[in-house]
Amino acid sequence: MTTIFWPLVARAAGFNRPFQPPTFLTYDLAQLLMWRIVTPMLADGAFSDLRLRPQQIVSQVLDTLNRAALNGLTLEEAIQRQMSTWSGERDHLNHLKDAATAARRFRSRCLQNNLLDLSLVVQVFDTQLVKHPEFRRYFSERFRHLLVDNIEEQTPAGQNFIESLMDTTETTAIVYDSGGGYKRFLAADPLGANRFRKLCHQEISFEKSFTASFPLIRLSNLVENYLLGAKKPETSADQAVLETVTGRYRRQIVIGLMPSLLRLMADGMEAGDIAIITPYLDGSLRYSLIKEMKRADIPYYLLRRRSSPRDEPQIRAWLTWLMIGHPDWGIRPTSYDVAEAFSLSIAGLDPVRAEIITQELYDPESHTLFPVNQLSEKIVERVGWDRVELVEEIRQWLLDNGQDRFPIDVFLYRLFNSLLAQPRFQPQPDLTSAAVCDWLVRTASRLRQASDPMELRTTSDIGQTFIDGIYQGLVTANPPEIGEPPDPDGVMISTIYGYLLAGKPVRVQVWLDTAATG
Repeated sequence: MTTIFWPLVARAAGFNRPFQPPTFLTYDLAQLLMWRIVTPMLADGAFSDLRLRPQQIVSQVLDTLNRAALNGLTLEEAIQRQMSTWSGERDHLNHLKDAATAARRFRSRCLQNNLLDLSLVVQVFDTQLVKHPEFRRYFSERFRHLLVDNIEEQTPAGQNFIESLMDTTETTAIVYDSGGGYKRFLAADPLGANRFRKLCHQEISFEKSFTASFPLIRLSNLVENYLLGAKKPETSADQAVLETVTGRYRRQIVIGLMPSLLRLMADGMEAGDIAIITPYLDGSLRYSLIKEMKRADIPYYLLRRRSSPRDEPQIRAWLTWLMIGHPDWGIRPTSYDVAEAFSLSIAGLDPVRAEIITQELYDPESHTLFPVNQLSEKIVERVGWDRVELVEEIRQWLLDNGQDRFPIDVFLYRLFNSLLAQPRFQPQPDLTSAAVCDWLVRTASRLRQASDPMELRTTSDIGQTFIDGIYQGLVTANPPEIGEPPDPDGVMISTIYGYLLAGKPVRVQVWLDTAATG
């Protein structure tokens, strides 16, 4: 909608080039742009003594911008509210001022270059587009009836939009779930949604659940009584609990859970009707669950809301080849990075032999891979001539295809399809590398397409921003699917909020209490 009506709202919204089309920033690209703003500030001493990783600073500043827009506040109103409500140490006010400076610079860069991040999309829509008569005419000509479900999960900006449409449509039906409001941490306003009771001509209340059983309702009461000190009836709550699995260590709990899942499935329960829900899903717990699910031959899929790509070895490996292929970018991978990349790129090349190859052929100071003819016969014999040939093929390919001969997304695409996906490197289909290739190419392509308004003038600028952003901890909401393809009909493995936001009800929930924190 913002794109359709852009010429009508761009000038009023404060954009410097209202007659040029906008460029939309995904959350990934917004982080990369914020990095270019925060990095020089850190070098100048901003955020000193703040016990946060730089990536957390980037995320917090973007969160301030997004929450301000979703709550119908201007950036200055949000900044003033943060300052006036802070009651902690006064030194922390300096950090808030630094964050405000970063947010203002980010917003200024966006307005100068027609960049639309989430905060500006929401703000333009909420303050300009919804109120424009042309938009109201456009909407009324196409839609006569408005149906809204879960209004309690909407932000103030979203609720303003719905309220503005109620005078445009012939009929409006709004559903409010009094037990909802799961998205409060995403700026949902369940209390503000109560205003629609007065705006509607008729209100119909349902006090009885059409889906939850009596024991399940009593179990819900039990949890609410414990957490909130309520006094609701708890009789028959134990009937909603099928089984309890205990263990001293969480690995024992995970192992003991598998027979219970198999019994449920043997009794006719579909795997897709089961969800394993945990407060926090760290890497160790995720590994243990996947290992035991595979061992028990139980289909599953991970519901991941976001992840940090730098934690994936395959992504680090591909970035290593990108750096070696472009030495003029000035980013030097370590010897460990190169050895890891060799080991992951060549089937059968174990980490020890990959380390030997790297020690002999890679100079981290000059950022150079030397030809394999410098290897002694003893090392060639130990590593194997067939693998040595593949090492040389990678080196030669990087020489022939690097040095900015191709855009980085094309370089990464060719790296996989013309080289690393070939049977001589990976005899079996490499699903992990295919997923990594897909994610890297899509992300790099979006960055390249947005490079001009982001003031990235050269391929070197794009490459450095791309690599630095990932290594600094860029968080993506669309992580690559590493490993075997997920089974959408399998058991869901999720955090609590991930499950609630997915909106997929199941017949059996496994509440996994592993004392994990994060």
